Parts: sequence; C-alpha cells; structure tokens
Amino acid sequence: MEPWKAEIEFTTNELRSVLIQQAEHLFPAGVPDVRPYGEGYSQLVYTVGPNYVLRVPKQQTAKQNLLNGIRMDQWLQSRLRSCPLPTSQIVWMSDEPIMMALVTKIQGQTPGVTSESIRGESAEQLAIFLRWLHDQSADELRDYGVEKPSYIRMERNHLIKGVSERYEFARQQQWFDQVQLAEIHHVIESFHNTAPLELMNVPLHGDVHPLNLLVDDDGRLTAIIDWDDAYIGHPAVDLSIVYSWIPENSRSLFWKCYGVIDEQTKQYARMTALYIGLHIHWSTMITNDAKREKLARQMITDCISGR
Repeated sequence: MEPWKAEIEFTTNELRSVLIQQAEHLFPAGVPDVRPYGEGYSQLVYTVGPNYVLRVPKQQTAKQNLLNGIRMDQWLQSRLRSCPLPTSQIVWMSDEPIMMALVTKIQGQTPGVTSESIRGESAEQLAIFLRWLHDQSADELRDYGVEKPSYIRMERNHLIKGVSERYEFARQQQWFDQVQLAEIHHVIESFHNTAPLELMNVPLHGDVHPLNLLVDDDGRLTAIIDWDDAYIGHPAVDLSIVYSWIPENSRSLFWKCYGVIDEQTKQYARMTALYIGLHIHWSTMITNDAKREKLARQMITDCISGR
C-alpha cells in the first residue's frame, strides 16, 4: 500500500491560523511557528514550537485512525504513573476544518541504521514496556473505544500471502543478493508448517517497528510513538520488534525480561517482522528515501538471522 495522498492540503501558515483562532489560550506568548516534522501513511505531523506536535490526517477517511490513536493516548495518560516509557499528552483537539490534535512533544527522533550494541541496550527496556502493556486489562481499553480490528492481522494465510507477494516483487527487482533471497524464502517456507494462532485478547500497540521508535542523539530508546493502529489481539504482532530491531545476541535478554513465550508465537512475530521490513523497503523505492531504505535492509537482515 502506498502512503496516502493528501486529500486536503494546508500550508503551515493556515494551520497556525487555525491554532490562533481555536487554541490561542494555550500559548500566552503567542502561537509559535508551525513547521513540517514528519509524514506517515495516513497523517502529516508538524511541530508547534519546541513543546508540541500537531497531527493532521491526510484524508477524511484517516479520521478514524487519528481518533483511535487519541483514544489510546487518553488510555495511556490514565496510567502515567505505571507506564514504563513516556507518552504524549493531548492538549487540544478540533474537528474544524478537519480533525486534528495537538499533543506534547516527546524528545527524540526516529532511528536510522544503528549499531548492534546500541540496539541491544534497548532489549530490556522494550521487554519491560511490552510486558506491562500486554498485562493491562483489555476490558478497560474497550471502555476507551479501542476494539479488535475488523480483520485478523495475525491470520496465517494473510501473513503468508503478504510476505510472499513482497518477496516475489523484491526478487524480480533484484533488490537483494541470492543468499539473502534464499534466507528470506527459508523463513517463508518454514512458516508454512506453523499452526494458526489461538485467539488472545491483550492491549497492543499494533505497529511496533523501528520507524515508530524514538531515540536520542546516541541512538538509545526514548519512546514508542504512533498508537493509531492500537487494538486488542495477540501479542505476537508487537513482539515482531524482537526480530526487526533487537540483534540476535540480545534476544535472550529480551525474552528473559518479557517472560516465557512459545515457539509458535515467536514464528508469527518473526513473520510479521519480515512483512513489515519488506513493506517498508518497498515503500522507500516509491519515496526514494535512502535513510529508510538502509534501515529496512537492517530490519530484514536482523529478521532472517538466528532465532
């Protein structure tokens, strides 16, 4: 899927005017400049001074994505005392001229290619956070309006089809050498023998991968962002970060901190990581984003190495 094209475009001056009209009370010294900050599949993100981020859907149909993320932010805010990582706090929302949300800015930036030693340092931190998240009450999350998705993201045939299509396209385009292609193919073929997952209902981030991490200037983890895909389901989808970010020699530390996980869940997590890595790599060929392309290659290399 290509990143969504903006249906309604705003200049930074127009967005600042919206804030002046509707949220000026938040800025006693005046509304600061609005500057482009990032772009996701369904949203444009802007900084508003040093302390805030403005999130704007690209299309009206992306409104539900943003709303889901807002509900998740509200749920996380209700658990600030126990949450192991910083989370954004919503300070203002509007439906006019399109739904948008102003949230506090968490310090950090999305990572590029990062050394194994630095990534390995985040194993314990990520394990503690995900264990905390997956131990929370799904019923309480439903009270905030976050539900199961309308489709099963971890459905076995869905994963096989998605990864196989992206693998075949990468093979045709000769994006990887023959050794790498053989290793990717081996992961896919091995997954064919994995039984379907039993249903589980735990709170999930739903899209944990390196582009949704924030790191400091030294590459060390500061936060997990972009909760728009949060839902209730099987923890394997979040555990894919083990295979897309944490190097092989640090995975045992992650599992030690997170807790015992069966081999079937690990296989689904690994296949999900491969799906995400191949998908991000494919998207960089459209956007010509060299930094992300290198990161996607790192993700895929990690995924096909070890267990």
